[in-house]
Amino acid sequence: MAKIAAKQDCSPDFFIAHCKSYLVRYCFDQLEHLAAANDDSVSDPVKIVIDVEIFCSHSELLVEQVFRKPNKALLYFRKALNELLLLMAKKLPGSVLFLLSAHQVNAPFRRQFDDCCSLLGCLVTLKGVVAKVSQVRLIQYSRDFICKRCQFRFISEASFDHCYRFIPPKSCPSPLGCRCTQFEDITPAGAPPLRSCRRYQEAKLQDISSFSSSGLLTESIWVVLEESLVESCNLGEVVLVTGILRRRCHAAKKFQEPIFDLVLCATHILPCANVREPLPATDSVATFEEFWRAWAHKPLTGRNVIVSSFCPTMFQMFLAKLAALLVIIGGVSRTSESGTLLRGDCHLLMVGDPGTGKSQILKFAAGVAPRSVYTTGVGTSSAGLTCYAVKEQGEWQLEAGALPLACGGVCCIDEFNTMRESDKEAIREAMEQQTVSVAKAGLVTKLNCRCSVMAACNYQENVGRVSHHDTILSTPLLSRFDLVLYFNQADTETWTRDVCRHLLRGQLVSSSSRKSECEVGSHDAVWSVAKLKEYVQLVRTLQPTITVEAERILSQYFLMQRAKSRRDEGLTTVRMLDSLIRLSQAHARLMFRREVTVQDALVATSLVELTMQGDSFLGAPDVVRSVFPKSAEDDYVQFGLAMLSALSLEGEMHLERPTSDGEIPEQDGNREGSAALSIESKLKRFRYSERSE
Repeated sequence: MAKIAAKQDCSPDFFIAHCKSYLVRYCFDQLEHLAAANDDSVSDPVKIVIDVEIFCSHSELLVEQVFRKPNKALLYFRKALNELLLLMAKKLPGSVLFLLSAHQVNAPFRRQFDDCCSLLGCLVTLKGVVAKVSQVRLIQYSRDFICKRCQFRFISEASFDHCYRFIPPKSCPSPLGCRCTQFEDITPAGAPPLRSCRRYQEAKLQDISSFSSSGLLTESIWVVLEESLVESCNLGEVVLVTGILRRRCHAAKKFQEPIFDLVLCATHILPCANVREPLPATDSVATFEEFWRAWAHKPLTGRNVIVSSFCPTMFQMFLAKLAALLVIIGGVSRTSESGTLLRGDCHLLMVGDPGTGKSQILKFAAGVAPRSVYTTGVGTSSAGLTCYAVKEQGEWQLEAGALPLACGGVCCIDEFNTMRESDKEAIREAMEQQTVSVAKAGLVTKLNCRCSVMAACNYQENVGRVSHHDTILSTPLLSRFDLVLYFNQADTETWTRDVCRHLLRGQLVSSSSRKSECEVGSHDAVWSVAKLKEYVQLVRTLQPTITVEAERILSQYFLMQRAKSRRDEGLTTVRMLDSLIRLSQAHARLMFRREVTVQDALVATSLVELTMQGDSFLGAPDVVRSVFPKSAEDDYVQFGLAMLSALSLEGEMHLERPTSDGEIPEQDGNREGSAALSIESKLKRFRYSERSE
């Protein structure tokens, strides 16, 4: 919210009249409930949500009153409701709560603190992740006092600005004019009446952008939740909070300076899971649609333009970049017939020699993902990944770890092999069930962590390159990764020379020329990081459905892997089929499609082939030396023919073949000679060139 300029306040009668109009038009159900109930039967709080955007759409004076003086606006709403109930011969119960809702989906976090001095007492909206929550407790906000001289009874309320400490009045408030300064607390000791207590909880709201590898200091603010807002947000959840920014003074010891801090007294909380994320601007969506129209005759070549924009500082490594981009995009989450939520997030493990670019891919992925947490295995424990209990002000509080904080995005873990074995096994539940069960310090709960895990580790020393023995990972943990890529150090002279040329060229080219290259209007220009991130955010909203042909390929590949006599039982579980489905859906999203086609299914099988290594049908190419093909369509046709033949499906379905002018003709029912090609001849045609373009 921008800094609000002071203007002339609207009159109370003008504001109350608009309050009555809003309550009658938009809150008629609550009015009927209060009118039908008896005066003493309204025990549960009645919540009335005020949409500030709708209420302030009639006059600019209303905007100034609500945002600059929200406490006075709440009093006017209560007075307006009381006047409406008096017309129906009813009185206003004390259990009515007015909740001001002024949510902005793209609410800034950092800019609010730049104007914190001018925004004290104003209504603001913040978007962040719940990093810590306290236990729910009852606080006493009012006490009964009696004057020792005139015996006048009065109620004194606790001061929020002094952390709900009771500050007696300077003199007796009796209308008789008694100025006595001595009072006696007559509230029952040990058991104050419930009417003088309210439910209370605090939550720590943290800026989402502080979790990536940007190196910025974490910005956070404590949010005060009272009454119906208590337990309205969960640990690790992204929420939109509307509240009043206030200053609070903590009790100071003798000869010590008082401590002040800023808190947000919440008036409304909305989980972002219930809010549809804003799509990119219309101009950006039109740009992406124009991009795919330009590459309609060669869609895979257009896809490679996007893939080449992922971590462009790394030389080639086409398969690694494609796999990482698909993991960030992810598949479609769905609910089974029994009501179980099946995850759509993919997991990636990169295993290899040092200096092969694994960490660079993780850092770039953390910058492209809509939400990310970057951490390393050095010094990381299971509590740091899941959650841990801390004791503050005499009570235990839960604080979210890396996985719950990355909910809805990607959690990047570098140096995964340096973690202890028990710490690695702690993320097994988070990867499959996407929850974290906690039972610490008397706190028992379950946290959501619906995120993708991208991990990188080195080979185990003095052990050959054989499956999970390279990483000292257990089979149950390894099977939870959808893809396992192996990075071997390239030692050929030609490849080393090409890598050196690429690195030196990157140093010689100035940053200004790189920027101009990204802004070229041609459709084959490298995309900027901002444009790539915007595209990922857009395609993650697509819900592609699987066609019958794609389902046939995925199921046949899984069945034939299971039918092998010598197979790795840990990798060929039902999770392999789930991984194939998720990867094919992610590729359909990347291609801006709403259906999973044969092409998407074949690309998914080609990536799973990299994980199978020795158990693959067509042989796994080298991930490090995999280059971008000169003709993506021809390369796809060669691989597709070989894979369909290996799956014994060459007679059932056919591939699209681009013509010389780029047009894709309609396929014949029986293409002469295609079925006669043997597997050996197709394997000779299918290969990933190990030379650069």
